Amino acid sequence: MDSHIRDMAVFVALAESGNLKRTANTLGMHTSTVAAAIHIMEARLGTTLLNIGEESCTLTPVGRQYLAICRDFGQRAAFRYQELLQDLAKPPQD
Repeated sequence: MDSHIRDMAVFVALAESGNLKRTANTLGMHTSTVAAAIHIMEARLGTTLLNIGEESCTLTPVGRQYLAICRDFGQRAAFRYQELLQDLAKPPQD
């Protein structure tokens, strides 16, 4: 999986759960791996997306905007995947 896409999925999971440890457990990752994915993404973008504390994390204004982008990306990908499955289920045309 492309690392950008994986990092987007990690970001969405953390933004939705609001807890680093819970997100890591849900994704089957170490907390350091989740935190690293977020830090790499923030470094790529040059901005802070999440304020991560000991017990919780909160989205920054840019983080809220990026979350909307990630969700839209995920919805579009899911829709296109369903279209592909429907096309594959059709009998071949001669």
